[in-house]
Amino acid sequence: MRLAALLLLLLMGCSTDMPKVPADVIAPEKMVLIMADVHLADAIAETKAQQGANEQQVSEQLYVSIFKNYDISRETFNHSLRFYEQSPEWMNKMYEEVQTAISKRQNELNTKPQ
Repeated sequence: MRLAALLLLLLMGCSTDMPKVPADVIAPEKMVLIMADVHLADAIAETKAQQGANEQQVSEQLYVSIFKNYDISRETFNHSLRFYEQSPEWMNKMYEEVQTAISKRQNELNTKPQ
């Protein structure tokens, strides 16, 4: 019993505290969804550019749609992204979740009946 308590204390002592997210920064859960959408938008824009479209214009149109969908401004997104970029703990955790979200969407598309 004492060994278990000691191990628990050691594990708690080794955990890194995540920096507190300020009120003017998009919540991590919402930011993960937005970042996943932004990455998908970038992939769409790149694909369309290979077909002759203007990649910047396509990206801009998709970003406007994403920001409208999440009811945020570009400024709020950029401000939040800067906060998370300055915190490796948050950024690593969030990018793992972004990758999971994108994989989940891809799996859903792959399993839809044709």
